[in-house]
Amino acid sequence: MFMLTSHVKIARIMIKHERKMMETQRKRLNCWEFKKCGREPGGAKAEQFGVCPATTDEKLNAVHGGKNAGRSCWVVAGTMCGGRVQGTFAQKYQNCDLCDFFRAVKEEEGPAYQLLIVLLNKIKAFEKYVQGTFIP
Repeated sequence: MFMLTSHVKIARIMIKHERKMMETQRKRLNCWEFKKCGREPGGAKAEQFGVCPATTDEKLNAVHGGKNAGRSCWVVAGTMCGGRVQGTFAQKYQNCDLCDFFRAVKEEEGPAYQLLIVLLNKIKAFEKYVQGTFIP
């Protein structure tokens, strides 16, 4: 139990550090700002449709300079695309390739754009780290 608590504390410290680094980078829009979906916490449509998981999922915080999964939303299940909530990553990813926000992030990031496999590996590593099973 103590070990898990320590890992959670370390993960929170890492998240705070990433947020500070993100603040020093130039402002990049997160998906909810770009799409104006209103599903961020306290947003106009959050009560009606629920808070979008991309706005709160910390596993990809600071990726592409975004807050939480705000600039890697295509990897997160349950985001709203095309006016409806999407299912699993596998079900939604084809639509993401057509998304104007997805394309904007790829263009803005240029060679620094992180490929899908890199993002999926980051999620796995974060989850293992929090569980205390991550071995660097």
